[in-house]
Amino acid sequence: MKNLLKFAAAGILAGSSLWVHAFEEQQLYGTWCFYEQEESGNIAPAQVNVTFNTDGTYQWMDTQVQQKGTWRIRENDLVLSEAGAHKLVSVSGHRIVMTRDVTMKMRKDSCF
Repeated sequence: MKNLLKFAAAGILAGSSLWVHAFEEQQLYGTWCFYEQEESGNIAPAQVNVTFNTDGTYQWMDTQVQQKGTWRIRENDLVLSEAGAHKLVSVSGHRIVMTRDVTMKMRKDSCF
């Protein structure tokens, strides 16, 4: 019986690691400041405004580049028509963490 309980507990724990959180588009609406990226432990500051509009369009704007396109959520990915898919790690009312070769951090606010 003791081994059966250990096996059941291990199965529950293993299954819980497979749980995937589906993010909602409404969580991303508005303007965000992409302020930091990390790659292999190296942190670099960034200063990019990204606005996700309710009509499914977005605007990516820094001091040199302005990009417009469409966006959507596909399971745990943020798909940008002009920049590809980014895996959403966490989304809250004030912060987004996503990955695509590097870890990108955004806060709910304008950079400028």
